[in-house]
Amino acid sequence: NQEKLRLEEKQRQTRRAREIDGHDPYKSKWFKKSHDAFTDSEIHSYTNEYWECKQKQDWSRCDDIY
Repeated sequence: NQEKLRLEEKQRQTRRAREIDGHDPYKSKWFKKSHDAFTDSEIHSYTNEYWECKQKQDWSRCDDIY
């Protein structure tokens, strides 16, 4: 339970820092926003980059969540 609370507090601190610094909201690492003309709505399209990073074991673009 202590570990769960520690991780949750770390997430809260990260969110607060984004809000204070005025950074843009969370940006996905493996998807990109685009407009779907067929539905006339915003969608998230998979970039296929995850599997390349996994193969190389390159997690440098991931946030420190632990």
